[in-house]
Amino acid sequence: MSAPPILDELDHLDDAEVYRRLQAAQRALSQELLGNPVTMARALDRSYRMRPHLKVIGDALVELERGDYDRLMIFTPAQVGKSTTVAEWFPFWWLCKHPEDRVAVTSYSDDLALRRGKAIRRYIAEFGEEYDLALLAGSAAAQDYDTTAGGGVRSVSIGSGLTGFSVNCVAGDVPIATPGGVVPIGAYVESGCTAPVLAYDHDHDRPVWAPVLVTSSSDGETVEAVSRSGRVVRCTPEHRFYVPGRGYVAAADLQPGDPLVTSAHAGAVESDAVAVVRPVGEARVRVYDLQVEGTRNFFAGQVLVHNCLIVDDPHKDRADAESARLREHVHDWWSSAALKRLQPDRNAVVAIQTRWHPDDFAGRRLEEDGRLEEGGRWKVVHLPAIADAKFGEDPLGRAHGDPLPHPKIPTRNRKALLAWWADVKKTSSVRDWHAIAQGDPQPAEGALVSRDLLRLIRDSTTQVEPQKKAVAIDPSGGGRDVAGVLAGFLGEDKRVWITHDVSAAMSSAEWSTAAAMLAYETNAAIIYVEWNYGRDMCTLAIRTSWETLQREGLIPENHLMPMIQPVQAKQGKLLRAEPIAQQMVQDRVRLRGMFTDLENEWATWQPTDPESPGRIDASCILVYGLIPEANQGAIAHPPLPKAPQPTALGRTAGQQGGAASVYGRRIGK
Repeated sequence: MSAPPILDELDHLDDAEVYRRLQAAQRALSQELLGNPVTMARALDRSYRMRPHLKVIGDALVELERGDYDRLMIFTPAQVGKSTTVAEWFPFWWLCKHPEDRVAVTSYSDDLALRRGKAIRRYIAEFGEEYDLALLAGSAAAQDYDTTAGGGVRSVSIGSGLTGFSVNCVAGDVPIATPGGVVPIGAYVESGCTAPVLAYDHDHDRPVWAPVLVTSSSDGETVEAVSRSGRVVRCTPEHRFYVPGRGYVAAADLQPGDPLVTSAHAGAVESDAVAVVRPVGEARVRVYDLQVEGTRNFFAGQVLVHNCLIVDDPHKDRADAESARLREHVHDWWSSAALKRLQPDRNAVVAIQTRWHPDDFAGRRLEEDGRLEEGGRWKVVHLPAIADAKFGEDPLGRAHGDPLPHPKIPTRNRKALLAWWADVKKTSSVRDWHAIAQGDPQPAEGALVSRDLLRLIRDSTTQVEPQKKAVAIDPSGGGRDVAGVLAGFLGEDKRVWITHDVSAAMSSAEWSTAAAMLAYETNAAIIYVEWNYGRDMCTLAIRTSWETLQREGLIPENHLMPMIQPVQAKQGKLLRAEPIAQQMVQDRVRLRGMFTDLENEWATWQPTDPESPGRIDASCILVYGLIPEANQGAIAHPPLPKAPQPTALGRTAGQQGGAASVYGRRIGK
């Protein structure tokens, strides 16, 4: 048996030539792997399974890096390889191409972010040498480390840890060049100018006029970088300068003698060097950013100056996403921290998440910035478990009803794929199937109450006399972190009017305090509280909070506490909610205005969901309490204990807080 031709050819070469050819082949392969992060992952990781949907994701990431767009969202079901691809291999691939860049990976928890950071660090240690990518000596932290080229990785939970991470800002008086002449960057941004700016094309080694996509401004401390020829750039310490042979280096890390690329106003490239970098002895000043298309750099003060953010599952679970407070925490983090850390040259953002709520991270970003195909900013790759025509053209070209591939099932085995997704659907609630598997947080069918009906029962103008005012509480518990706390009244028209919603993710001390204050502010006569989980502890929490608020002067000492009526659920979620939905249909329940979160819960909750949100449960408790005939066994009222005798001061003997008014208040207006 003869040897393969290539081996026969190598037999005639000396060792040095064989080594040279093998090295050349290795370099060629390494460069080929830089073409796509999915290709790289498949070649370097034996456990990585290529599937068609991962190729689609990889191509979108390539387009992001290329600058075709700077915002990318990816929606897929869980466990199909997207997070490994996007939050681990993509950052490594990006750093191989741009070792001077800073990459941030964020998630809902430090543990998950740490896992991503460790994986990227491992890839750098194992494979980085082929791409001149190496960790800086002393960068030992798994969540925050630097490369020898000036780049690095920070992996932290949302809401923390990005302060001080690379930003790129220059002071307002630093000049930039436009075709119409030289203008201070501050005046350029503040005036809304849209003229191109002078930038540098590294691929062709030449200065070019490049359009500005986005501008921004913020406040920061500054340093002065002074060149030997007298050029001065005042900027934040993290602002990066192009140093030939080293890439882009932060101003604070520049050393005297470091070479710089500069430009005359006419556009000719010149050479210069760092003379000194010194602090500016004044308070924080206004600094400015430019995002330049294509080149992702620009000349500031005639000196060439020069990021990627990955958001991996910003919401932990449904409860997290359905909490208005926690959603706002994510939105505030995005606007106040994440955006301020991006640099104008490479400010790419890729978000991968489960769609839990219409106003989750992805929902709010799409509402504010829009989809790319509609003239907005975000490129969306939506890959539902089962292709659905209502989502538009499928990225994989699947027909309606076709399954999504899975890493552990052969792509051609359509029967096995359909069986897998059918089992996922069977073992999920309707709502979870739509959110987790389909990327659709608002299923079109199955909800007890339609949005049209909810709009119809809003009424903030009709005059009606309250006959009985009440507060209803569904304490957090049973695996849910949102406590439902509503107020309303039974009107002379025999309708229940819902007037207040202060529900939120709260501890027992917090929801009991919120309920007590709401009862005082609405002059409620009774507080209904479900005690399936806490039983007597629920009523005790309310009494304690009432007394605390009185001691603090927030509720007058002589204001009687409403009666506290515990209720106990006797039927399942559906049997309790259906009669209340019917009361809405019969116009027995109205909303005193618009209640966004309450309406969203009613309009999206599915009868098959194992848990009903806190606002729904609280509204059921309120209506059942005020319209007893609607009850029909859904809830039971445990017998009230005998009212204790008040002392002369109105408090029961031997107790710190139990007041006779708990049981003695007149039910009425």
